Amino acid sequence: MKTKGYLRHLLKQHRAIAVLYFVISLIAYPVSLLFQSISKEPLRNLEYAPVSLAIVMVALGAVTPFIIYSFIYDKNKMDTYFSLPIRREKLFLTHFLFSWLIQIIPMLISNFLAFLIVNFITPNYLLLEFGPYTFTQFLTWSGIMIIGSVILQIPSLLAILCTTNLFNGFVYALVLHFVPSTIQAVWNSSTTGFFGYTPAREFGNYGLTKLEFHSVYVLSTAHEANGEYLTSLIIWFVIALALLALGTWLFKTHQVERTNTTYMVKGFYPAVIATYGILLLLILLNNSFDYIFVYASEPFYLNITFISIFLVAFVVLFIVEIIRFHGLPKIGRTIVFYLLLFAVALGLSFFLNVTVDAHLTRKMPNRSKVDKIELTSAYYQESEYVDSPSIFVYPFGLVTNYSQETVEDDAAVDEIMAIHKEMADAWLEMDHSDLHEDRATFNQPHLRLVYLDSEGDELMVRTFYVYSLKHRSAIEDISGIDLISPHIDKEVSW
Repeated sequence: MKTKGYLRHLLKQHRAIAVLYFVISLIAYPVSLLFQSISKEPLRNLEYAPVSLAIVMVALGAVTPFIIYSFIYDKNKMDTYFSLPIRREKLFLTHFLFSWLIQIIPMLISNFLAFLIVNFITPNYLLLEFGPYTFTQFLTWSGIMIIGSVILQIPSLLAILCTTNLFNGFVYALVLHFVPSTIQAVWNSSTTGFFGYTPAREFGNYGLTKLEFHSVYVLSTAHEANGEYLTSLIIWFVIALALLALGTWLFKTHQVERTNTTYMVKGFYPAVIATYGILLLLILLNNSFDYIFVYASEPFYLNITFISIFLVAFVVLFIVEIIRFHGLPKIGRTIVFYLLLFAVALGLSFFLNVTVDAHLTRKMPNRSKVDKIELTSAYYQESEYVDSPSIFVYPFGLVTNYSQETVEDDAAVDEIMAIHKEMADAWLEMDHSDLHEDRATFNQPHLRLVYLDSEGDELMVRTFYVYSLKHRSAIEDISGIDLISPHIDKEVSW
């Protein structure tokens, strides 16, 4: 059977889905742009990048394999498909190609229509922020979505090939889709609480964004991307091809008689449960790490938070195992399995929260690149002077009660960096389980250090509470800022 003829057969079989995808793609992007263009709102610029189309593609990529490969969960249909005069590998790849085409063709047509709307209908004053929609941009965004759309189908496809019924397929596809974002959440939960951490300006927030292929796909279609995610997109494309080869092998060796039985691919269920279970345990342990191990006075195994995590996680795993085995699992094996998962998660949590946090706390910018340091001390109370300008300072938000100076003298920069290092070392050596009232953060002056290079770009940002009177006095002498009363016109009691 020729591929073109079989593709026509699939299109006839799934024509309603193909038409629906066209309608969704048109509404999500070109129709929306058309309404914005003809409305001609003068106070609003037009965001014409195909981000909305990329978001639609993410959703379709997750769902479409369940439509095109639905026959895998039906023994009678499987026997029919496997009896066709076509090799299994070709049958599988033809279905994959069709699944990809009914998504990508509507996307390309929608993107081209949007290109025409922006260039021939949209008023120029709506394009002031981003400029004209050039043909080069059209080709770039189209290429990005073509390449990236391949990986979007793979998690659902692998789940279908490795599970024995539709319910398990949906559940495990959801898990596989969320594994990269969960890994990112684990990293963030263990690298956003170190001494000096500053939200939205720190590695812990954005360091692993490129690990999550959905985010890479969507963000790469935005105006602000400027090729930032192209390398990640290509890497994910190569990974998708490798996983597609794995999927082809799984389809070739698919055992129809195992449909609706305990398992299709031995080891798939425990591997996915173990991986995702450890990740979820890590998030729970990381978010409670300080309360369990750092600030608590009692042993961790007596800590109510630790006990709660241990018991609740076991109950959840037990329920998952009941669903997996369609009944009660073996209690002893389940307990051993859970203890192994918990031990691995606990060990990884210790490593991330002790080793990684210590590294990030002690991390310093390269001195040869530091040209100046901006020092800011702030307090949450507003200044009584209404004409005081406001700035954003973590953790207070917008404040008017602050003192700010920039130090450029080389000797002063060296001294401040030395003080920074001393404060980090002192924090790591402090016994946090015995914090007295005089060392509480609300009793301490606040300091933000922004390291800048010769171009004025940020090299690193750190926010501290200054616990040592020695460090406080030295910083004030070097920089001239007031750590006790941040606003020069108002005294504030710390």
